[in-house]
Amino acid sequence: LALGACQPRAPAADTAADEAAVRKVLDGIVSSFNAGNYDAMFALYRDDVVVYPPNAPDMAGKQAWREALGGLPPNASTKLSFDTQELLIGGDLAYERGTYSIELTDKASGAAMGSMGGRHIHIFRREADGSWKGWRLMENSADPVPAAPPVK
Repeated sequence: LALGACQPRAPAADTAADEAAVRKVLDGIVSSFNAGNYDAMFALYRDDVVVYPPNAPDMAGKQAWREALGGLPPNASTKLSFDTQELLIGGDLAYERGTYSIELTDKASGAAMGSMGGRHIHIFRREADGSWKGWRLMENSADPVPAAPPVK
């Protein structure tokens, strides 16, 4: 027991600094997406990112995600927001859970074009340089499942 107490301990993780760094990445994702600067947004994710969108196939890698974003109307401006409800750091992984919303408006008229939202989970990984990048993103709808048609 006495010998164990003399062993050097690993430095304590600075959880508050890690949480602040992850929140800064989330803010960067939102601001770059809303500016239409997808290159800046993708820089905040790892090359091996996997996105699990609602009601669609998984998107593995930035190129697949970029192609999916190409389906947005070209005349639309976007407003993404995240509401983080839980953020936990565990070593070189961070877990963030909350809700998201995306509003589309016509750039010329400002008229609403639609919106969507739901729940999300981000998993971030600490990079070799100490920075955090998105690694996995799962989104799903909080809407109730539509009623099944009656069986004939």
